[in-house]
Amino acid sequence: MADSTTKQGTSTPKIVAIVVLAGALLAFIVQNTKTVDLDWLMFGFSAPLWLMITLIGAAGFIIGYFVGRPGRAARKG
Repeated sequence: MADSTTKQGTSTPKIVAIVVLAGALLAFIVQNTKTVDLDWLMFGFSAPLWLMITLIGAAGFIIGYFVGRPGRAARKG
C-alpha cells in the first residue's frame, strides 16, 4: 500500500495546498500595486498595497507555523 507521506512526514496534499495558496497570494500581490493608507490603533501610514499584503501573508505563515507545531512534550516523545 502506497503512503502519501514524504520522508520528512509532510503529506503530499498539504504540500500541494501550500503551493496553490502561495501562488494565489503571489498573483494577488502582483495585481495590487496602489499605495494605500493604513490606520491601526494610533498609528497611520501609507505604503504600497503589495507590501502590506506580503507582510500580512508572512505574519500569517509564521503564526500558522507556530500554532501547527507540536508542543515541547510531544516533540520529545
